[in-house]
Parts: sequence; structure tokens; C-alpha cells
Amino acid sequence: MNGLADRLEALGKVVELGEGRLGEPVLRQARRVVKQAGERMALSGELTVVALVGPTGAGKSSLFNALTKADHAEVSVRRPTTSAVRAATWGGESPAKLLDWLDVGQRHRLEGGDAGFSSLVLLDMPDYDSVESKHRQAVDRLVGVVDAMIWVVDPEKYADSSLHDDYIKAMAGYSEVMMVAFNKSDQLSEADASRCVKDLRRLLDANAAQNTPIIATSTLTGAGVDALREVLARVVGAKVAMARRLGGDVSAVRKALDADLGPIANAAMNRRVVAELHESMKGAAYVPVIAAQIEEAVRKRGFAVTGWPFTSRRAVSSAAILKKLAKRQSIPLEAGDAPTFSGSVQRARVDQCLRDFTNATTGELSDGWARSVRAAATSGEDELIAGLNKVAATQLAPQQDAWWWHIFQAVQWLCALACLAGLLWAVGGLFLPMLGYPGLPAVTWLGWPAAAWLFVGGLVVGTLSGLLGRALVAPVARRAAKHATDALETEVHKLVSDRVLTPVQAEFDRYLELVTAVKAV
Repeated sequence: MNGLADRLEALGKVVELGEGRLGEPVLRQARRVVKQAGERMALSGELTVVALVGPTGAGKSSLFNALTKADHAEVSVRRPTTSAVRAATWGGESPAKLLDWLDVGQRHRLEGGDAGFSSLVLLDMPDYDSVESKHRQAVDRLVGVVDAMIWVVDPEKYADSSLHDDYIKAMAGYSEVMMVAFNKSDQLSEADASRCVKDLRRLLDANAAQNTPIIATSTLTGAGVDALREVLARVVGAKVAMARRLGGDVSAVRKALDADLGPIANAAMNRRVVAELHESMKGAAYVPVIAAQIEEAVRKRGFAVTGWPFTSRRAVSSAAILKKLAKRQSIPLEAGDAPTFSGSVQRARVDQCLRDFTNATTGELSDGWARSVRAAATSGEDELIAGLNKVAATQLAPQQDAWWWHIFQAVQWLCALACLAGLLWAVGGLFLPMLGYPGLPAVTWLGWPAAAWLFVGGLVVGTLSGLLGRALVAPVARRAAKHATDALETEVHKLVSDRVLTPVQAEFDRYLELVTAVKAV
């Protein structure tokens, strides 16, 4: 019983974990078994409920009377019922609560004798092939809850397809708590009865009821009745029928659970898939665009500061360039701006990212669990989109000028002044005498006029230093872009983790917990 209790506890956990994820039919079956088993065990673990079930004319009532010696029975009727179910109990008080739970109206309490039956509740059931639908309903209801069954058949109906297809085959997992009484055996010769019993054995074995014994009986001659009573007494004395029956119920649910779950999936998020999701969300937050803007801003600022003054554009601050670039890209820079995406295109992009992620993650899961993972991944989508847009609106600190930029700037201005001085010296030496002014002194260095040295030297040195400056600025711009990318990626990763990965991981943990519980059922 302890093993059964553990299995029922595991099944209850499966129901709890599987809500909304397992198929409703299997959940309904599991709930019924947990509820029914709990009620049955609470009512009486000492009593064994055995039902006589069979078709019209098989002699169930006669066999019931033979087993109970009904001519000594004391009958009490609780209330009118919709089915003709009779119950017989032996000695002591009538188990009223158990019979109420079984919804049995006619109750026979037998006094004295039959010590082996003291813990037996024997039910005489309606005909399962009755034209009265309420009789078939009563049979189906009680067959689903009694501890053991004696199928009563006769030579005419022992091979009836409705018995074997609707009941025996469907209840193959309960073969250890079933018996077959081949009744009215007196109507056949001994050889014919033996052939029928062998054929019945074949039919039972074909329906996986190999453990179900057959006892040939006759209420007219009394043949086999005592043997059946002995088997009943052993079943009642062993006190295992209820546990076996409930164990069969649990096993049937386990089989349905295995079918619903399918092969056990690898419930884990692939690193490559997670990395692809991060990359996609970085794109949705404009991280590559922002990084490119920052690299462009720093590069332009560096070129402006270190470049040749005659060819470089006006040197502006990196903050001003960032703001201009941001406005051009229509990305707000103020962190306090309302975080709204610019239309349905961005939302569709996020939707597609999440769809690709869940498709790659749930490929091995059953449909119900795949739906639950998708729901978990999209549960925080609105907050995710708002967060991504806030990341795109983050106001980054302006990139500070590198200290060596201004050394290059000073060199460039010296070169520019040298060029200007050389040019003015050359022009003055040419035109001042023509205007009647004294000419400038003629100075030569290594045979070349000083003016030429100043102009050409300033031009060459300025150009070369400008080219060197451009080469050295490019890595600085890339590092600035990398620094900004890292900062924004951290925010995106946190958003994705909080709004997508954590809920999905919770579903995977729930799935693995359920798989463990199913294995314990």
C-alpha cells in the first residue's frame, strides 16, 4: 500500500504540473484516478469489493445466490435506485459509507459462518447487454471502481464480442483482479465443456488476460461453486485486490501519460540558439546602428582634430556629432523620452525573433509543452519591446578626445603656419620690389630658398602627420564603438534573460519535474 500511496502522490503532482500542458483527456483521467483512489482508500482498506458481471441469461443472480446462500439473507433497501445492483456483506455492521459511495441500493447482510468472507462485499450487477441503457451505465460505472470482477458467462455467450472487445480487452491491465465463471457447465457434456473452456482460455489470452483464471460452475448441480468460493476467500484474505485494482488504474494513466508526452525531450536551451536570440534582440534595440554612429562620430572628430587644417572640416565636439547622427537616424537620445517603437515593423521583428527561438528550442517537446514554452517566451513581450526601445534611447556619454590628438593638432597648425609663412615670404619677395618697397632678405638652406623650405616642408609634414593621425584615430573609434556595444549588450542581455530566458527555463524545469513525477507513477 505504501508503494501505491507513493504512486498516487506522484500522479497528483503530475496533475498539478501538467495543467494546461498535458492533454485534457489524460488530465481528466488522472484527476479521476487520484480522486477515486483517495476516496476508496479512505473508506476502507480492509474490505474487498467483488462484482459479478455478465450478459443476460448467464446466471449471475443464481450464482450470487449460490455464493451468498441468499435464502438466509436479510434484505434492507436504502432508497430507490436507477439500477438493480445488489450487495451482500458478511457479519458485523454494514459498510454503509462504502455502499453509499458505490451507490448500491439493495443491501443483504449475512449473519454467521463464512469467516473467509467477513471482509467481502459481493455485488450482483445488471446485465451489461441489457436493453435498458441505465443498466449498462451502472455496469460501466461500477466496473470502473470495484476491486475485483467475476465475469459470468455461459456456453452460448462466452465468446460474445461485446464482452471481449468492450471489457476484457479494454481491461487487460487488470487481469490479476479478474476471474471468469464459465456457468451452466451442466448443459454440456464433459468433453464439450472442456473444449469451450479451452476456447475461452484462448480468447482471454488473445486479449492479454493470461492471469485471469477460469472456473467452470453450475448452480444447478453445485459444481465449481465451492471452488469459486475458495478462490474468493483467498482473494479476500490476501487483502491485495484493492491495491492491485488501484495500481492497475494508475498504470493505465501512466500509459496514457507516456503517449501524451511522447519521447522524453532534451529540455534545455542550446547555447547557439540563445546566442542567436541575443544577436537578434541587439538588432531590435539598434545596438549595431548606435555602435556604428559612435564609431563614425569619434572618427570624424579625430579626423577633424588631427587632420590637415586646410582640408579637415570644422572640428566639432563628439557630443554634437552624436546628436546630429542620432537625429538623422531618428533615434531619441534622451533617456526620459517615452519608449515607443516606431511602428509595427519593429514589433514584427521581435515576434519573429521569439518565434525562431521557440521553434529551435521546442522541437522535441510534445505539442502541449511546446505551446507552454511559446507562451512563456512571449509573456513579457510588451515589457521586452519597451526595454529594447529604452536601450536604443540611452544617452551615452560623449567620447573624450584622446590626449595625443592635440599634439597632432599643434603639429598640424605649426605646419600650416610654416606653409603660410613660406608662401607670404615668396610672394613678398616677388611683389614688394615691384611696389617700390625694399625686398625681403633672400635666405637659402642647402641651396634652396627658405620660403620654399617652409612651404614644402610644412605641406609634406602636415600631410604625412594627417595620414598618420587618420590611421591612429581608426582604432580609437573602433574601441569607442566596442565600449558602447558592450554597455548596451549588457542591458539587452538582462532584458532577454528577465523577459524570455527565465520564464522559458521555468517551463523547462517544470517539464523535467513532471517527467520525474511520471517515472514515479
